Amino acid sequence: MKLSLFPLYIPYVCHVVLCFAYCIRKPRQDNSENFFLQTTRSSLGTRVAMTSILDSEAQFNLRLEQVRVPQTLQVALKNSGVTTISSLAYAHGQPGQPIVADDFAAWVRQIEPGATIGAVSSLKRLLFESQTQLLAMLKEQITNPEPTVARKVPQAERETRLANLRNRLIGVLSEGHAEPCHALLDAATQLYDQNILRYIPLEKCFSRLTELSASNKTQTKLLEVEASKVVVKDKDAEIEASVQSSYQLLEALKRRGLALDFAGVMSFTRHDRYVQLLFSHLNRDPPAGYNRCSVSQLISADRAAWCSLIEKNVKPRPDLAGVLALDTELEDSLKTYEVSFALLPLMSKTQPKASPAHGDAPGGNKGQSQPSSSKGGKKGQSRYRPYQSKGKGKAKSKFEQRIPKEIRDAGGTAAPICFDFAFKRCRETVAEGSRCKKGYHLCCLCYGPHSMADHKKH
Repeated sequence: MKLSLFPLYIPYVCHVVLCFAYCIRKPRQDNSENFFLQTTRSSLGTRVAMTSILDSEAQFNLRLEQVRVPQTLQVALKNSGVTTISSLAYAHGQPGQPIVADDFAAWVRQIEPGATIGAVSSLKRLLFESQTQLLAMLKEQITNPEPTVARKVPQAERETRLANLRNRLIGVLSEGHAEPCHALLDAATQLYDQNILRYIPLEKCFSRLTELSASNKTQTKLLEVEASKVVVKDKDAEIEASVQSSYQLLEALKRRGLALDFAGVMSFTRHDRYVQLLFSHLNRDPPAGYNRCSVSQLISADRAAWCSLIEKNVKPRPDLAGVLALDTELEDSLKTYEVSFALLPLMSKTQPKASPAHGDAPGGNKGQSQPSSSKGGKKGQSRYRPYQSKGKGKAKSKFEQRIPKEIRDAGGTAAPICFDFAFKRCRETVAEGSRCKKGYHLCCLCYGPHSMADHKKH
């Protein structure tokens, strides 16, 4: 062993020593699991949940096949613990330093004695790519520590996870309109990568078929400033699914549950139980005078549940024992005050009461048409119409014209007055003081049997 490679083994030696010391200090209990089993389970969960190209085993296996690394050398690398691009970047040398050909060939033949020159060159190419990608990722994490746009999951990693998801969830349809879109999968995996809980709107939980139909449209260009340079990028189309009916809401929640299980944030079975408890409020009988719980109320309650988890600072990643916090916290959030208030039945809209019919005003002529009440409160419908319409239709109910109480108390008869007679424009031949179809021929000022134009003469 070379002296220059000795510092690489220091972390592994320390890890073994700490594990041995932990086992001596803490005895094994009957109802507890073995420490090494817990460590293996937690590391396995971390490995499954990784979404970066550097930490994806499926992407690493794909690159091994693409650069034509022999199968025997692939098995030797995996037996040595080199299963990702990031682990290969530090397996020999250090990123940023040149690769010495003789030292690298000796290192490869130390792992696989029968490695040929072609196998060494193929692995050397993959090592250079791994170190270059790792340096680029480190630079991006420094310049942009909190990216607003979710990083896309590699294609090989996505296909492997979806196949694993279908094999585990037997009987759950995850194809066609039930398959989550790639944008939803990226948003769910971003929760795990950043370990920050965010609410994913249900309008963004559309299917893969909807995403494919919208991706055929022409994309717009977007100017961005990166490292003091103006870069032209393609702006993805803003797609939002319609969530109006209960079936659309159920499908959107199902796709979100599949995406959360895909990212390793929450199991689909626990999310499905949360959905069933949420939809049980639709079957609840409301009190008299109230409506049933609506779909919009379920959407508001779901948003309130996630907001309560964000306020409690619930972490999406599993703990050291491999337990997911969202498996229990999301269901418990339905018992909070904010969610219960959003699910309360709303009062139904009362129907407007019809105004009672009154008799004609004293001294008025029977048979004269009076203003009628109309539903909807449209403009002009409650206006007084003295002449009956000639068209066919339902007869209108009669009611007393509304006159201020002060005028009635002053001695008025609460009867209408013909305003055309006030300006001597009435075309009907009716004596002064009598009534025409529009009203009485009286003065509007003193209610005398004369027109308002002749008020000063009297």
